[in-house]
Amino acid sequence: MFLTELKGLDLQAGLLTLKQIKAATKNFGPDKKVGEGDFGSVYKGAKSGREMESVQAKNQALRDVGAMVPTSYESFEGTIKEAFENLF
Repeated sequence: MFLTELKGLDLQAGLLTLKQIKAATKNFGPDKKVGEGDFGSVYKGAKSGREMESVQAKNQALRDVGAMVPTSYESFEGTIKEAFENLF
């Protein structure tokens, strides 16, 4: 199984290790799953400050301050084109 192959590796996802992500999501528990994305399951986790975050919340926060964030993998190309057109 894929996760078995990852055991013992010091993997990093951004600034978090796989061990930290597993702890935050309670080992990818079903109660932490918030949906499915283009690249698989999406989970929420708790940071040490007990704030709940999800990819959707981070993306919305970026949109709220004016960042262009694609809504899906399929919309990525259009978002890049739009950003490029807005440069001129």
